[in-house]
Amino acid sequence: MEHILSAQGLQVLRNYMQQRPLLAFDFDGTLAPIVAKPAEASIPSASLSTLQQLSERCAVAILTGRSIRDAQSRLGFEPRGIVGQHGAESLVEGEYRVVGASQALAGLRQKIAEHADELRAAGVSVEDKQQSFALHYRQADDHPRARQCIARLLQDLPAQLQQSAGKCVVNIVAGDSPDKAGALSALLDRLQLATVIFLGDDENDEPVFRYAMTRSHCLSIKVGAHEASSAQYYLHDDSEVQTLLMHMLQALAPHA
Repeated sequence: MEHILSAQGLQVLRNYMQQRPLLAFDFDGTLAPIVAKPAEASIPSASLSTLQQLSERCAVAILTGRSIRDAQSRLGFEPRGIVGQHGAESLVEGEYRVVGASQALAGLRQKIAEHADELRAAGVSVEDKQQSFALHYRQADDHPRARQCIARLLQDLPAQLQQSAGKCVVNIVAGDSPDKAGALSALLDRLQLATVIFLGDDENDEPVFRYAMTRSHCLSIKVGAHEASSAQYYLHDDSEVQTLLMHMLQALAPHA
């Protein structure tokens, strides 16, 4: 990976921006810094203002593990598309779709209820987003114990469900839900756009990074340089996101 804010990286960014790409962003850890309580996450005001200006000049989309309703409440502007729950639901130009669903989620919901005391004692909080679950353990006193508790809960996970790890969270979605790469490809088709810049930070963003490796119309950027990734470029951390957004906006200015 190369730093996107290097001289060479910025030139690549400008070349992509001149093609009026779809600008696709993860939310937590990318646009919004990671916080102890997910309910308190928010986009810094400077970044939010720049995102709104970008959305007036080209297509902007959010690809997040949050539900669409949750994401909408934190944006302050209306993107062309929102992919929620890691691909299980989408909202594109006002049209809402549930992309993945499974009756097995109801069974897991019951199992979680039966193990509620054990999960609570281990410091695991359960977020039921209807089309998916997120098992958070950031605030647990003993992270290994919390992960073991989650592993016991999910050891007989039905084949109709799939799990993935994130930063102090384990996500469970229906097996027929697309990952973020599939959701992004579908989003490009629906918006009839050929080029995309994607910014993400977590394990759930790696499918997009791998997708971008073999497609010249995709530019991928990872927030965080300390972990191995398939992304083409990186930012050191989320403090550089606003700088990147400003460079995007400036690249559009001569062509506005």
